[in-house]
Amino acid sequence: MDISVVVITRNEGPRLRLCLASLHEALKRMGSSSAEVVVVNDGSLDETSVILERFANILPLTAIHHAQSKGRSASRNAGAERACGRLLLFLDGDTIVAPQCLERHVALNAEGHTIARGEVYHFRQPRFLRDPELGELFPEYNTRPIEPHEFMREADVRQGFPALHSKAVLGIYPGSVPRRLAELELLALKDSSLQHSLWMTVSAHNFSVSRESFFSVGGFCESLEMNEHRDLALTLFESKSIPVRLIDGAESYHLCHSTTWRDPLHILAEWEPLFLERHTNSEARLLPFFWMSLSEPTPLPEELVIRSVPELITKARGDLSSFEKFRQLSPLFGGG
Repeated sequence: MDISVVVITRNEGPRLRLCLASLHEALKRMGSSSAEVVVVNDGSLDETSVILERFANILPLTAIHHAQSKGRSASRNAGAERACGRLLLFLDGDTIVAPQCLERHVALNAEGHTIARGEVYHFRQPRFLRDPELGELFPEYNTRPIEPHEFMREADVRQGFPALHSKAVLGIYPGSVPRRLAELELLALKDSSLQHSLWMTVSAHNFSVSRESFFSVGGFCESLEMNEHRDLALTLFESKSIPVRLIDGAESYHLCHSTTWRDPLHILAEWEPLFLERHTNSEARLLPFFWMSLSEPTPLPEELVIRSVPELITKARGDLSSFEKFRQLSPLFGGG
């Protein structure tokens, strides 16, 4: 089997329906024996189980149900354990893929010695809707009027993808900072001279790696619930020299939730100490400074601003004392 798509999901059944519909269309181009879908239901309390039962009749689908949530990393590892494909492609349950996404991952990763990253977009329109198909609002917005453009239906995913793509915006999340970060990551991915530093451009979903490589480093670090994807990419490069490459045409699209925002800068203390314990890489120490530099206005003094991946690499090779002093004194890093 060429590829296993590992999807993690929790309490996002209506979005999972659209995710699986998009995978069904993508699998039609692959052949039923070439790909499978493994969904890890991480303790959902909504209609997720019903949706999985429906798609089990039309997809080569394996469902894993956790009675209680085990978190992103543990759930992805559980899905990978059950997967049979030579390649593992990781997605979230609130994400849809372009029809050619899977075959592009397989084509680029034919030899299995690459972390292949697709382009990531988002749809802002359904962010207030618990169910984008039916127009059901999240409870906190139940008095808000619904506009026609906010709906997203299974038929659109199956039959109208070019029109959908025209409404998408680059970046996993809405806002100028995520979009600028996505633009800078794409620029870096197109520069082969930066290969040793491209681990930092791996996105939270829509990336693939060979099953052999994944398990050679023990999969995702289950103690990390943020930036576990970058941790995996850096571990694979440090231990196996496995590079990151961009796949043209392998697009994915995050269906935004108004109530969900995984901003690593807001919870630095929850992930960064362990990340830096696992990696002595100087670039890793500067990564939060790079992200902070993208805000307007930035909270950083001008001498600490980093406006591109090449600039981050250059500064990581120099004197870091000013960065470390700021880290110790600033409440942004828990100092002061």
